[in-house]
Amino acid sequence: MKMLLGVQRALRHNVSHQLLIRKASFLDKFCKEDGKHKEKTDKPDKSVELTLENAFKLYNLDDEPADCVTLKRSEAIKFYTEMQMIRRMENACAELYRKKIIRGFCHLYAGQEACCTGMCAAMSPEDTAITSYRSHGWTYLMGVSIYDIMAELAQKQTGCCRGKGGSMHTWAKNFFGGNGIVGSQVPIGTGIGLAHAYRCNDAVSITLYGDGAANQGQLFESFNLACLWKLPVVFVCENNKYGMGTAATRAACNPDYYTRGDYIPGIWVNGMDILAVRSATEFCIERAKKCGPLVMELETYRYYGHSMSDPGTSYRKREEIEQVRKTNDPITRFKTLCLNHKLLTEEEFKKLRGTVERNLEHKLIGKQYVPLGSPKPTPKSEIKDLPPPPPPPSPTTEPEKKPSTDKNGKDPKAAKQSASSDSKSTTTDAKTVSAEPRTSGKRQTPNGKSKTPDPSHE
Repeated sequence: MKMLLGVQRALRHNVSHQLLIRKASFLDKFCKEDGKHKEKTDKPDKSVELTLENAFKLYNLDDEPADCVTLKRSEAIKFYTEMQMIRRMENACAELYRKKIIRGFCHLYAGQEACCTGMCAAMSPEDTAITSYRSHGWTYLMGVSIYDIMAELAQKQTGCCRGKGGSMHTWAKNFFGGNGIVGSQVPIGTGIGLAHAYRCNDAVSITLYGDGAANQGQLFESFNLACLWKLPVVFVCENNKYGMGTAATRAACNPDYYTRGDYIPGIWVNGMDILAVRSATEFCIERAKKCGPLVMELETYRYYGHSMSDPGTSYRKREEIEQVRKTNDPITRFKTLCLNHKLLTEEEFKKLRGTVERNLEHKLIGKQYVPLGSPKPTPKSEIKDLPPPPPPPSPTTEPEKKPSTDKNGKDPKAAKQSASSDSKSTTTDAKTVSAEPRTSGKRQTPNGKSKTPDPSHE
């Protein structure tokens, strides 16, 4: 049923199409200005060749992703800016949650920025994605502006889902959410892959889940069906080491999630390396189009707790979090790589970081502060986005059959029906007559003795 729901969601392409319009972001403006500068100076976009080390592990695969990759200066600007924006946005969400502007459940993506940024860099516009409730970063990269995301988290009508979804149920073009139930998005993502196969549109369904959902039965049911029908689906396990407050080693007998597909090939990827994620995603997408599904495990880490109600320190030490921040942070790691290969300077990184901060502060503190300025959904607005009712059944066009007649011009079926009705009525009358009590000219007296009536009284 969930898989069919995924097919239905993917095929219903015209519902709420007005929400798909993407507003121009500061990043687009920055890239345009950078492009104008390059045209004036006539300098080509600088690029470097890099070798990825200890980036992949394979399972039942004959070929592997490219470990020699090319990084351009424009790509470095784009990747760094996107990861910084997601990090700053999530930190701002934490602050707004403490101020009770954002309410309900709120799951933050800080620390995992290289996963969504690297995958989106490898996806085509026709590819689709569906993930769990930790979806803010994905929502931004799939085309929703910070303005609309923050409004949705504050449950305002100007949000990407008009304030009805909140933190866990965001939506964009070719992005099917944010799903609040653990693992429920996996069968839906499989159904979206089936829709791609029906359409023959050369697209792939990127279906994400966490290590906490990796032991659920619906995951393996989806594996079986996707492999049986060779669906273009890439199952991505974002392994951030903890399912709520349970370490992966305590919840799974086999924590190597990329091998859990059994009959489906798998690949392990260093999820803190954005270039490794991009290379692996490109490989998985091309192989899924030709050979069917794969399982890709991205080993990453989350800095915040499972949600804002979880401090994240009762099942792990603060020293562990700080160690990851210092030695393996995805943003710092990428910045160091770019500096070592002289793609960008420290001054340019400082400028990019300042641009991100100013843009985010404008959305949160300026006059256009969405969470405080726009109204919340009303009861009447709750029924505005319902899907249209199904069309009425088409009228039958079969010609009416003429009744057959006998030699006398009468309908034999009608004659039989009238004859049978007459016989039934005759039988009924006979039964009625037989049911009446018979009298022999004698009347019963109160004492039970019969008495002959007096003819003179008649």
